[in-house]
Amino acid sequence: MVRNMFMRQSDGIGRSARNGAARSERSRCGWAFRPLLSTVEAHRESYRFRMVIEPAALLEPAYRVDAAAFARIRREQQQMLAGGIESWSASERFRVGAEFHETIVAGSGNRFFLDALKNVNRLRRLIEYRQQTKSARDHERLHRQCEEHLRLLDLIEAGRRVQAAEMLREHLDVVGEIKTGRDAARNGRGASARGAGRGANARDSGAIEVHL
Repeated sequence: MVRNMFMRQSDGIGRSARNGAARSERSRCGWAFRPLLSTVEAHRESYRFRMVIEPAALLEPAYRVDAAAFARIRREQQQMLAGGIESWSASERFRVGAEFHETIVAGSGNRFFLDALKNVNRLRRLIEYRQQTKSARDHERLHRQCEEHLRLLDLIEAGRRVQAAEMLREHLDVVGEIKTGRDAARNGRGASARGAGRGANARDSGAIEVHL
């Protein structure tokens, strides 16, 4: 029994390490756990951060399109639209979305932009799987996001990186509003006390839907 408990704990730490949520502290003979995106406010801050670094990466003077990588992420977005949104697992949808944005940022040739985005995605991954739903509304949202992703690729490959950067920033801003409830908060100011209470409970529980 004790052995099984130890093995489960070891597996959990191993998964956290692979996801970047924990790192070994050799000098302290233990593990240090990174802060998680466990609140709506933290998730909102992550979107604001991405709105800074991702468009900026597109404007780097050394930006280059990796034709093979762009073809791969385009194909995956098309597969999502062709049925993957409905049939793929949450983990696979997350992987496709995260790698899409990381591939775009990688074109900048700036390792600091890419490392920063990968770190945010590692923190997002830990809450992603339990937060996505299978509702028709969620699927409709994912369809719109994939279509926007394809338009972004068209702009970048056409050399229209300034326009692509503007679109990417707006894309992240709109999705961030949806996911962190800013629109709901603004629209619900005149709602009943009961509705306001439900919103407060949702915020307290850290119920966050996560963007691709």
